[in-house]
Amino acid sequence: MGDLQKKNLVVFTELFPEPENPSFGVFVYELLRSLAPYFKITVIQPRRWHPFRSYRSKETKVFHCIPSFEGTVIRPRMLFFPVTFVFAALWFMIKYRNQHFAISAQMACPAGFAAVILGRLFQKPVLITVRGSDINEYPKYPLLGNMVKYTLRRACAIVTVSDDLRLKTLRMIGNTQKVITIRNGVDKTKFTPMDKVKCREKLRLPYNRKIILFVGHLLGNKGIFDLLKAAICLRDP
Repeated sequence: MGDLQKKNLVVFTELFPEPENPSFGVFVYELLRSLAPYFKITVIQPRRWHPFRSYRSKETKVFHCIPSFEGTVIRPRMLFFPVTFVFAALWFMIKYRNQHFAISAQMACPAGFAAVILGRLFQKPVLITVRGSDINEYPKYPLLGNMVKYTLRRACAIVTVSDDLRLKTLRMIGNTQKVITIRNGVDKTKFTPMDKVKCREKLRLPYNRKIILFVGHLLGNKGIFDLLKAAICLRDP
């Protein structure tokens, strides 16, 4: 499909691989890579700016890490306040206001909050993807919680990555047909079932021991400490 036939998709997100952290938000990257054959994608990923910290560049460039995905990535600098995401993306919205595009925001806040504000201002449809902390943690804080509710109520559509998040979202904004669950996908060219014995042999793991795998950042809210406690109960006698 040629670029002239592709629809324009503008993605607001803080979660996206960076030169200093290539695994950061890799799930968003993989999602956009799978959409690239059908959409002309522009990613707006503000970089957190501190007046006493220097950065190498302002970075407006094309992202070519994987040959099958090409998309423009724009990284304006911003102070770390949720509302400043609006101003970080405002210049882009003004510049391209006459073009037809939809906005996809990863996380209800701050990206989603900025998306619904600018979407209403420039009359662009907005899809919000909620991923966890924006529903589980942010509502514990009055300001962030109100921003999340405002965002969800004004989005054209909402995608949750689990049924649990969908139910929590519905409890926040009421029963609505605009909330659907689409779980994170799997690239079957990379992840396929393999022979367990051969895998253990290749990784030099013992054949007769239990193997527990944890994938994620080493943060308390990821349940790593609960996993370690549970692992003790599973130790072989």
